[in-house]
Amino acid sequence: MAKDFTKVYDENARLKAELTKMELRIASYTAPLEHNATLVENARLRTELAILKEFVRHVIKVHCWGIEEIDGGDTQDKALELGLIEAHIATEEDVDPEFDEVGDTIYRFSDILKGATDGVQDESI
Repeated sequence: MAKDFTKVYDENARLKAELTKMELRIASYTAPLEHNATLVENARLRTELAILKEFVRHVIKVHCWGIEEIDGGDTQDKALELGLIEAHIATEEDVDPEFDEVGDTIYRFSDILKGATDGVQDESI
């Protein structure tokens, strides 16, 4: 009987050691995945930063340094071109009857400006 107990004990120790090895192998696989996710997030943030910089440069050149009168349509076109805003067909839920009618094309912030990328949903601005 003592021999059987020793066998079971040894087998249990062997299985524990094997499990530890497997856990270490799994951890070695997930670390690169987490690193890749970080790289993807960094690339996304760099892209957003480049877009925002281009828009700010445009606004400064046209509205601060330009000799032209300020044109909101020009700024809106640039924001649309860069993906900072998106066209939307007005519905009864989101139409502003003072300015628009249902079916009109209206514009709203894209995810970059909504704050969806950082978990903040603030469309009030």
